[in-house]
Amino acid sequence: MSVERPARRWVFVGGVGVLCGALLAWLFWSLTGGAVAALVIGALTASILVVLAIGGGRYNQNFQVTVERRAEALAKRERVRKAIEETHHPK
Repeated sequence: MSVERPARRWVFVGGVGVLCGALLAWLFWSLTGGAVAALVIGALTASILVVLAIGGGRYNQNFQVTVERRAEALAKRERVRKAIEETHHPK
């Protein structure tokens, strides 16, 4: 089973989140000596970024561009363009 490009992107984002959390925990621990506080701060930072990565991956899965969605978006864009033109140039 091959891993798609968007999935790899979000795995990378989650990995960076865990790395940043660990780095922040280490920095906090080395500066203050508070191991518990460092672990809490690092875990919270990592969890925020991991949750964002999971959300991004799910967003990419659920909202793939299809022919129907592209047609709907183009029709909506055209309606908006016409409405803007009508407000700027009343008849």
